[in-house]
Amino acid sequence: MGVFPSYFTPGEHHMNFVTKIPIIHWLFPSKILSKAYFEIIKARGDDAYWYMPEIKELDWAKLNVGIGINGTIFSKFINICKKIKFNKVQILPTPIFSVGKRSMKHKVLKNFSIMFKPVVKIPLIREFLSHRIVCVIQK
Repeated sequence: MGVFPSYFTPGEHHMNFVTKIPIIHWLFPSKILSKAYFEIIKARGDDAYWYMPEIKELDWAKLNVGIGINGTIFSKFINICKKIKFNKVQILPTPIFSVGKRSMKHKVLKNFSIMFKPVVKIPLIREFLSHRIVCVIQK
């Protein structure tokens, strides 16, 4: 079983050290976000040293996903599983707000997520309205 955020999940831009704005990664390219991240962390000075990687040009930056931005999307993940030739690849639908701190704190969000369950089975829509990529894979 695997559970991890998709690139397009609204709150999973991995930029929480510098911004709390959701979906910012929908609005700007990852290279711009990475540049802004480094500039903000640098401006914070020595107190923010633990947020700055030792090497600014990391290998994953070559994949055009930026500073900690998860570059995985459902379709890429499924294609990788097909290339590896897993016997079973089952994607379990997990709409946004169906699990997590917010859904536990605000029951209305959890109830709201119920209407997303049928639509997160549609490939394009699940990229944007899923809480996580949740899958069962078997070799």
